[in-house]
Amino acid sequence: MFLERLDRYLGALPDRFRYAVEVRNRDWIDEPLLDLLRRHRAAFVWVEKNALPHPADLAERLDIVTADFAYARLIGDRRAVDRLTDTFDHIVLDREASLVRWAEMIQRVPASVSPVFAFANNHYAGHGPATARRLQELAAG
Repeated sequence: MFLERLDRYLGALPDRFRYAVEVRNRDWIDEPLLDLLRRHRAAFVWVEKNALPHPADLAERLDIVTADFAYARLIGDRRAVDRLTDTFDHIVLDREASLVRWAEMIQRVPASVSPVFAFANNHYAGHGPATARRLQELAAG
């Protein structure tokens, strides 16, 4: 039912834009969804959020590149960060190991997939801009 509705929705969208679809139900993340997104040239959003598998884990068993661009969202765990800060002006959680996984994943993206957009929420590690800078450093090699 969900895939049928999504298929109709994506099919009705104007062709002049690029689209990305973020799915937060782990049970829906499988080949039928990814194939549907490929047919519509819509990017599957790679999202790191508590209760969802890390995109690098998904990439080990699925081809999660579904468009000619990629979009990553580093969302994190709101409660964990909120317990440590309410200012969001510095990193409060060490997410280095996960950022290394993100960078390795981004480095493996085929050259035909460009650009790779990445969004880092303050709730990922405490300060979105610092997280984004660190990911950029790691991905640059």
